[in-house]
Amino acid sequence: VTRGPGSFTGLRIGLAAARGIGLAADKPVLGVDRFRIYRERQKALQGPLLVVLQSKRLELFCRYYPASGEAEEPCMLPPGDIVALVSARAPLTLAGDATDLLRSVLPPSAAMCPASEPETVTSAALAAKAALDDPSFLPRPLYLRAPDVTFAKGSPANECCA
Repeated sequence: VTRGPGSFTGLRIGLAAARGIGLAADKPVLGVDRFRIYRERQKALQGPLLVVLQSKRLELFCRYYPASGEAEEPCMLPPGDIVALVSARAPLTLAGDATDLLRSVLPPSAAMCPASEPETVTSAALAAKAALDDPSFLPRPLYLRAPDVTFAKGSPANECCA
């Protein structure tokens, strides 16, 4: 099941459904984040990679993978900040389902990697070789921002949970 990033409701419903099916079938449930899917597709890439995913908002979901070392924490950035990041860290390669949105504003030094296969195929391949005790495959949501809806201060919903 995808861990995200994505909409709060979509992630919660998808994860709950997958966990329910796994429980009923007595099968393990693994979570795969979408950044990892695009990183997996570009495994042979020697240089740095920026994965940029659609968010249906002004900001896009981003995660930077340096040529060596650990990936940076995922974040949400507006297109202008992504262009600045690409310019500051050039040369690098971009991958993800939001690269077409950026094509016209990125410098020519930014290489774009087209998708080589559907996300589901790459996700299944990752899950097939995952260790069941690897915490990065836990079916837990990957949220990159706070929710839009919150309880008002002093509301009955907050009082019952205190």
